[in-house]
Amino acid sequence: MPFILTPDTFDSLWAESDKTGQASCPDTDTDIIDQAILPHIGRFWSCHTPLQPGLDLVIQEWEVPSDLLRTGDVEEPSQTVGLAFYLSGKVQTQLHGLTGEIEEIVGHFDFCSCSEFVETELWQAGQPFRRIYLGIESLTLWGNLSPQDFDLLPIELQRTLAGNHHPYLRYRAMTPAMHQALQQILYCPYGGLLKRMYLQGKAWELMAIAFEQLRPATHPLEVLMPPQEIERIHHAKEILIRQLQNPPSLIELAQQANLNVFALKQGFKQVFGTTAFQYLCDHRLEVARQLLVTQPLRIADIAQQVGFANRGYFAAVFKKKFGLTPKQYRQRQKTP
Repeated sequence: MPFILTPDTFDSLWAESDKTGQASCPDTDTDIIDQAILPHIGRFWSCHTPLQPGLDLVIQEWEVPSDLLRTGDVEEPSQTVGLAFYLSGKVQTQLHGLTGEIEEIVGHFDFCSCSEFVETELWQAGQPFRRIYLGIESLTLWGNLSPQDFDLLPIELQRTLAGNHHPYLRYRAMTPAMHQALQQILYCPYGGLLKRMYLQGKAWELMAIAFEQLRPATHPLEVLMPPQEIERIHHAKEILIRQLQNPPSLIELAQQANLNVFALKQGFKQVFGTTAFQYLCDHRLEVARQLLVTQPLRIADIAQQVGFANRGYFAAVFKKKFGLTPKQYRQRQKTP
């Protein structure tokens, strides 16, 4: 049986961890941070960055030691819109009375306004979960739009601004441009005022990309993949991760995942919002980034360890993704 977590239970567990020194709030001049190791829940970390009136950025990470059922009312005002981007882990969620069961999986995002509904989330043990959330007060940001600009917003947002709000949740695959902006948010190279300015720009970039995807004319017909095919796509992803240094060709990967090449290419784009090659490259760079911070290895050795034979090419793609060369990134992490 999963451990049941309600808002009151969370508060009492936090108070318990606070007494033992396992919970803290090391806020900075730009961020409100909560971090703790909680009984029954495990590691929790949250970073809330107010960007401007009506726009907030929240990055959350959880890692639960046993299955967890999280339940509670959604208490946001009806004018509040959420964009949630799922970067790791898998959660089964349901908004009772609004949706059936939905799997929040890597490479997808949702667009949601669902105040006063009861939400349950099933978190699986041993799966680190990370998401980036944009909290948007629609009337504050878009209360005085021209008719031409108003028509560019998703239809649900138009109804809310017109005073005809209905709860909704829409779920989409992320695009490569979203993946890039999210990585740039996670590894923002600035601090203080510059950090807030940078993150504010990235938040607006994400909203623009998401709203373009959510406009009816953009996706007149959605193709839903069978669950078995989604599982095979995830299996293909795991193969790429396991064989980081010497990955299979696209044909070999399709065979190992029991898919044809066309289904693999299309499925990867639909599930993860990018190509298999780009996913592999992004994962290599993420592993390299972690090694630069945690291991005293030469940069050339790190490049080789994650599958880049050419150090110059590795440095170029690393800078394109994170805004710094590997050497600059390592030095930046050492700077107090």
